[in-house]
Amino acid sequence: MTDDIHLDFGEEISDHADLKRRSVRGAAATFGAQGIRFLMQFAAQIALTRLLTPEQFGIVAMVAPLIGLVQLFAELGLAQAVIQRPTLTHRELSGLFWINVAVSLGLAVLMLIASPLVATFYNEPKTMAVTACLAIPLVLGGLAAQQMALMNRRLQFMALAAIDVGSTAASAVVGILCAWNGLGYWSLVAMQVANNAFNLAAAWLTSGWRPGRPRFDAGVAPLLRFGGNVTGYNLVNYFSFNLDNVLIGWASGVAALGLYNRAFRLLLPSIMQLTTPFTRITVPLLSRLQTEPDRYRNTFRQVLRALLLVTLPGLVWGVVFANEVIVTLLGARWQAAGPIFAALGVGSLLLPVNNGITWLFISQGRAREQLIWGAVGSGIVLVSFIVGLPWGPVGVATASAGFAWLLGAPLLFWAVTRSGPVRLGDLLGTISPIAFAALGAGIILALLPGGMWPPGVMGLAAALVGSYGATAMVLACLPAGNLMLRDLWRLHYTLRPGQHSESINP
Repeated sequence: MTDDIHLDFGEEISDHADLKRRSVRGAAATFGAQGIRFLMQFAAQIALTRLLTPEQFGIVAMVAPLIGLVQLFAELGLAQAVIQRPTLTHRELSGLFWINVAVSLGLAVLMLIASPLVATFYNEPKTMAVTACLAIPLVLGGLAAQQMALMNRRLQFMALAAIDVGSTAASAVVGILCAWNGLGYWSLVAMQVANNAFNLAAAWLTSGWRPGRPRFDAGVAPLLRFGGNVTGYNLVNYFSFNLDNVLIGWASGVAALGLYNRAFRLLLPSIMQLTTPFTRITVPLLSRLQTEPDRYRNTFRQVLRALLLVTLPGLVWGVVFANEVIVTLLGARWQAAGPIFAALGVGSLLLPVNNGITWLFISQGRAREQLIWGAVGSGIVLVSFIVGLPWGPVGVATASAGFAWLLGAPLLFWAVTRSGPVRLGDLLGTISPIAFAALGAGIILALLPGGMWPPGVMGLAAALVGSYGATAMVLACLPAGNLMLRDLWRLHYTLRPGQHSESINP
């Protein structure tokens, strides 16, 4: 491959109809694979929770915030820069690759040096070796980052979905086998190494792109600036999701952190499994529509509706049946995690919308604004953690949910709609009918007698189906909701070969 080859948004895309068909078909493939991945990951988490103790999870949970923080600096936001940039040369992409690799190696060395400090901070010697070993997946991720970003840019959703499923299966098998053979917390370390190793091998085999020799030109600098702002936002956002673990581990110890971490890990990955496909598909799609405000706005609203319909009824179900979910899936010894799970669930009702808001910032190239408002939101979250810390894990989860609803969300909604095609009325008009319907479903579930549900997993599954059914029923009774359901139903026409995309609302 020569250095003058340009990787344009328009490659292999004939028109808007073709773009939309490819996006919807990619969505279908991605969600199919994501469903398989979700079930595998969920089953692996349940199996590991039954094989390991809260203390063993707590050891890795102590190290996890540092690992995630270092990964943010290793990525540098360059994947988003690759996806959002209208044109990109092979030399620029190669430059980004070598920057990713160099930074990942440097940060891995720093982790090795810092591992004794982690053990000292927590007064837990076992965290030293765990920190050192988790430098391995960091390097593997740096080697795969640009291949994965390029496939996302090219809308190669089938390949990305296959990689996701394969890496999840590989890591689950490795983790469960290690736990079954008595390796304890090392099982969780082995899972992360296996996941990143599979990603690396599959990405290099699938992408078809190979980096050139390390050379950098002026075109790399704007990408680094964009990526730097994205990294800054990811950094402040990361503290919102991880500083609670650090504070609880420091103030309440390993057992309390293990309970909080299991409730958090049971909830957050479930949401991420559902939202990640939307992000993967929507950011490159909206980036291609930057010059067409009406199409951009309508596409965003349509995808956000779908995301909320997929996520909110499940989250409401989790809040209503929090104790039953914990005891049934994790076992009676984890019962104290039930109230934590419920409080976290209330705060997590905002996560799908916040995820959609990042699409607007990134696709419009407003990374600096995203950083500023992300810092404001993280400051609010930090205050909530401090307020709730005296009451332990339940206090932290409850305070963070309250502050997010009262302060964080209103500020973020206003900030993202100050400019760009999507205005505040568009955002609220999209959210309101589905939020009202999901709330109505939650009230219905809470008022129904508990004895009507079968015991165990079957009862939880029946209640989950009931939550989605009740949400659809309430939506159908609302004029805006009825129109929304019919509009989403018509999406399947886009999957038909030769069907023009203008036959449905864009």
